[in-house]
Amino acid sequence: MPDVDLKPSGVQTRIHFSLLSRRAAFLLDRKWPWLLVAFAVVFLVWTVTFDIRRPMWNDEILTFYVSQQPTLSGVWKALMTGADQQPPAFYLVIRAFTA
Repeated sequence: MPDVDLKPSGVQTRIHFSLLSRRAAFLLDRKWPWLLVAFAVVFLVWTVTFDIRRPMWNDEILTFYVSQQPTLSGVWKALMTGADQQPPAFYLVIRAFTA
């Protein structure tokens, strides 16, 4: 900040930061939707690049396998093996979102 004058009274410094904060508040007030979109895009890109490198865990693979059974009786038979402790309604929700 080259234009900050650090005089003993500090008047110039307070004026500069006051103008800076008003300008920042004005820009934030007008640009917040774009900042939100930019944050979401950066977060999405970061998450996707992280998830591509990470293999699926056993519970995710089991959830995918059970929810992809062709019938609800197939889901029930897969759950009766005792491999997973999730309630059957969980797999109905997963089937609805992945169908």
